[in-house]
Amino acid sequence: MRILLIEDNLSYARLVRTMLSKVEDMSFEVTICDTFSEGVRYASEEPVELIFLDLNLPDSGGIETFVNLKDKVPNVPVIVLTATDDEGLGIKAVKLGAQDYLFKGDTKKNILVRSLRYALERHRMQLELQGLSLKDELTGLNNRRGFFLMVNQQLILANHMNTECMLAFLDMDHLKDINDSFGHKAGDQALIHMSRILSETFRESDIVARIGGDELSVFTIGIPRSMVSAILNRLQDNVDAFNKSKSVSYDISYSIGISYFDPNSPCTIDDLLVRADEFMYIDKNSKRSGSVLNSSR
Repeated sequence: MRILLIEDNLSYARLVRTMLSKVEDMSFEVTICDTFSEGVRYASEEPVELIFLDLNLPDSGGIETFVNLKDKVPNVPVIVLTATDDEGLGIKAVKLGAQDYLFKGDTKKNILVRSLRYALERHRMQLELQGLSLKDELTGLNNRRGFFLMVNQQLILANHMNTECMLAFLDMDHLKDINDSFGHKAGDQALIHMSRILSETFRESDIVARIGGDELSVFTIGIPRSMVSAILNRLQDNVDAFNKSKSVSYDISYSIGISYFDPNSPCTIDDLLVRADEFMYIDKNSKRSGSVLNSSR
């Protein structure tokens, strides 16, 4: 397997090459380029199956390093390499399309190989899914078919990689009231607004879908349970910011339920949805009824 490592720290680059040479069931041909321009030139001219990319190079720095590489070499999976204190850059790169990120100061063989296998498998699945009718026409999200297909593949991978997953199931509140007060076009717009907020809140690598009329769902892999509260708080903050903008004559709100996939106790996508649906209804029933109309409109 041809690997390109764009890294100006040659000691670290040689360490990665040595780790990969000790993988028993895979064989790698690792090419090292120490500048961004040299790496782009090589990837454009030679067959490469995966790229490890340092985000800070002599001739390129920060998130633009990844953005420019993806623009010039769009069809090769990329794992970004970042300093421990630059985790935000790694997360941003994943949201923009990187398969994963690794801390350079904490690189171990098992972590390196696990990330590589996941990146290759996920990229393969993405290629297989291209061209299928998996998108919801209204929101642009995955439709129910696309969601089930992609999540089932991710569950197989998560089980193999011993990785926890999270499923969030959302139901739009008061959508009937919006339809009755402003027409079905306004209801469609409310779904579109909520869909955009979900896409902006979660990573590009997460699977966001409209699986029913006013039902939306998000599936994530590799996010620790300890981070889930922060993500859900960010989602609510983004919804609150939209409502405060007064860009439409109604507020959007949602009820949500969360379920988890534990590789030590595997389950199906249907099991996850049933559990999340139960918690969603608990959330919905706990809310007080109220008007969705902005008082200023």
